[in-house]
Amino acid sequence: MEGGSVGNNNLQPSVSDPPETDLEGFDDFTIASSWERFIAGVEQTCREWQATARPPPLVSGAKKVEGFPKLWVLTKEFSFDSKSYQLDFFFQVTGEDGMRGWSDGLHPLQLWFGVIDFLVMSPLSTSGAAVDASEATLLLSTVAVALANCGSSTPAFVPVHDMKCYQGIQGTKTHTIRYETNCISTWVPVRFMHLEGLYDLFFSKLAFKTAGSLIVPSIDVDFTMRLTYRTPMPGSKHYVTDNVSPDTGNVQHGEWDDGCPWADWLSVEDPVKGFELIATFSERTVRSSMEMAEYENISTLEADKWLLSLIKASEQRDEEKEESVGFAGQLPALVLAFHVAGEADFLEDFAAADKPYILHVTQSLDLPSPADVDHILKEIFQEGPWTSGDGVMDQDYAHGVKGAPADSLFAQFCLHSLQLGGCNIRAIAVLWIEFVREVRWYWDEGRTLPRMSPNARPDLSTCLLHQKLQLLALCIEEKARKQGVGGGQMTAPQGEDEQAATETQEEPDVSEVLETARMSSTAIDQIHDDLSTGNDSDEIWEDTMEEQAEMESVFGIGEERQKGLDGDSETKVLDSTHSLHSPVTQKPPVATEDMLEEQEQFLAALYKSPSVSFLSMILEDMAAFKAANPGAVLEDFIRWQSPQEWSENHKSAGSDGDTQSIETGRLSDHVVKPENLWRNIWDNIGTHTPSDQRPLFDYTLEAEKVMHYLDTVQPQELLIQMLATSFLVVANGMKVAFTDSTVPPFLTEEIEELFATMASVLPSLDPLNQPGKNALQHSRDWHTELLRLCAVFERVEANVFMAVSLGQKLKNAPRLLSVFIENNIGFRSNSTSRGGGASEREVVASLFPPLGPTQAWRKSLRMGNFLNGHEPIMREIVFSCHDEPVATSHDGGKQLRQRSHNSYSHRMFIAGTSKDLQVASNIISSD
Repeated sequence: MEGGSVGNNNLQPSVSDPPETDLEGFDDFTIASSWERFIAGVEQTCREWQATARPPPLVSGAKKVEGFPKLWVLTKEFSFDSKSYQLDFFFQVTGEDGMRGWSDGLHPLQLWFGVIDFLVMSPLSTSGAAVDASEATLLLSTVAVALANCGSSTPAFVPVHDMKCYQGIQGTKTHTIRYETNCISTWVPVRFMHLEGLYDLFFSKLAFKTAGSLIVPSIDVDFTMRLTYRTPMPGSKHYVTDNVSPDTGNVQHGEWDDGCPWADWLSVEDPVKGFELIATFSERTVRSSMEMAEYENISTLEADKWLLSLIKASEQRDEEKEESVGFAGQLPALVLAFHVAGEADFLEDFAAADKPYILHVTQSLDLPSPADVDHILKEIFQEGPWTSGDGVMDQDYAHGVKGAPADSLFAQFCLHSLQLGGCNIRAIAVLWIEFVREVRWYWDEGRTLPRMSPNARPDLSTCLLHQKLQLLALCIEEKARKQGVGGGQMTAPQGEDEQAATETQEEPDVSEVLETARMSSTAIDQIHDDLSTGNDSDEIWEDTMEEQAEMESVFGIGEERQKGLDGDSETKVLDSTHSLHSPVTQKPPVATEDMLEEQEQFLAALYKSPSVSFLSMILEDMAAFKAANPGAVLEDFIRWQSPQEWSENHKSAGSDGDTQSIETGRLSDHVVKPENLWRNIWDNIGTHTPSDQRPLFDYTLEAEKVMHYLDTVQPQELLIQMLATSFLVVANGMKVAFTDSTVPPFLTEEIEELFATMASVLPSLDPLNQPGKNALQHSRDWHTELLRLCAVFERVEANVFMAVSLGQKLKNAPRLLSVFIENNIGFRSNSTSRGGGASEREVVASLFPPLGPTQAWRKSLRMGNFLNGHEPIMREIVFSCHDEPVATSHDGGKQLRQRSHNSYSHRMFIAGTSKDLQVASNIISSD
């Protein structure tokens, strides 16, 4: 820093002072005035600080100055004339070399006057500054006398005018330095807004004369300049609202997250509020105001150093009122709704809120308006050519979590629920009731469900609600096909007779029959008669070949359902040499995860009350198997249907010397139990080929089952699936938001950590994963885990937002982008980057879009030093004059004193904008 030899002083005796001798005696203060006692107190404190050891951490009572990491302070209070004052000693260990140039983290007094260690004497009052010139002179004189008595040349300052200005003094044996600041904060003269006027201001402070001449000599004036620019930000005076494209001439609009998955759902404030660019011009020398004026038009790209720093939106928000933005501010509300959902068994209870036992939960929650609900329903059921939402969800998307695809109907319900009524349980209940009512309308009218593929079988990797909606979409498509309608659109009603012939028959209550008759022959015959087409009933189900082909196009190709055996020529029927043929059976009925679990339980215990739909499939399989293998026995069917229930013994030779072997073996103990129903069913079933059988899939019955499930789903079961789907959709949105190769590995690791946390917490909430345990009763146990998941998501979301915003602004400067991402994400706090080559400077300059026509006309009224038409928000200049012409030499010619690099006679720091000006000057006078 300039003037280092002048300012680099601490509370140490001057080198030129003679050593003090120890004299016996004492100081008599009995006749001293109050001011003298005030001086003595300050002097004693200065001597104590003068003898204090370094470094600062070892100084007793020293504290770090907040905001200035290199600076420490010692404080002492005094009383004088019924007033209290405070003396602060600011010091640092960093030497003079660290103070040169435009160093970072400098105290204003260090920057203004080029000092290192300094004292500040200030009143302990509301303003903290001297109220008038007499008080300022008194305080400054007190400290100056005390320092002189100590032999110290540490500069001392007194704040005046509400601490916006200072007066100071520094004394040595050879010269005295006067420090003074002035501030213009209301109106700046136009001449002082330009470099030429500022040069004239400094030059006017130079006090010199030459013998016998009135001509002002030419003097070299050194200066350094620092220009600070800030990118335009919405709401600021520098924001350009009519940014015109240089190519098309059209006004450009756009948000920082255009094209991101969350942009359609959230209006997120840009985490990067802007950039601050500091362009520094190193020391230059001028000899006239005309030369100085030329630097006002110099390109900022020619500056010696660029420093780019980030302005974060979080730095401009009130920390006490700061709330989470994005989905991170909404998901905890969904967790809270899950936590209270167990208070009722039906969603209608939350919507009505008329039960005493849930009033304490819902009394503070507001219902959404009908208009809001209608608007959301229109968006959820908006029809269009959707490319996803077809139930296909690969492993890279699911990550072990059972949710729904992002564009599916249920996922849209979840995302809209986050936006409605603060995502409280009452708002969710009301929206769900209306959602189910709308789904019911689509089923009744035979209209294809929006956002659901009509040809996709239920995807077992998704949540149960999405599977149910997939099944319903298939039922609607089959209903439209049966009634001869294409594209899910209903035509005019059919006649009563024709309609009755096409309606699905109600299945018999097989459970009741089995329970009362224990599968007697009569009961089995009745079941089979009801399920087959070979009876005398008028209710006949018969598909033509064309209809069967349409069915296969919806439910899968018409291939045989393979079981345990392939039915090749080497597999024989038991007790016979005939080959066992694998029959062509009907396609299995479309099933969701809970239906498949029910079927598996039925296979494990067939003697218990079976499901009607699966028993129907067993009966049709037996009938088809008998038709394909005359003379077969139950053991043959078991070998084909459930080979795990059959164990091979050996192969015996055939009768009459037949060399062909006969299959032998035994059924498992589970099947041969007396109460098992396999044998009774087999003995009483007839032989029917698939073409004579009734189709296993009853679309009307299955659709009504789906609607019943949607109507009666428990609140907490709904919330469990909403949590899984919401986290899955928004987390994948975070994952696909950035694809740039400059994304650092630690951000990818954070994304993987989020999915790992989701996979460990969310599946355990699913009641299907809790056999024999009612997981819905343990919501409180999972509340903490869910909040932990929310905290992980909040951190990841904030980092992704930051990475996407930086990538959008610095995509053409990969090195800068990488540095800023690494320095501003996670626990890192450094937010600056030094400019690189010319190409990077051009990218940074592009952050300042050229001004439109409405701003360009004001250019002549501003400061100059424009960057793409933008003036600096702050221009700081340090002028210095190292010496002045002096007396005539011995031969009559004029000469200059020897110029020292670290000395100057005048120094002035100027910081100004178009509306205020701060001037700090140092003037050295020789004693």
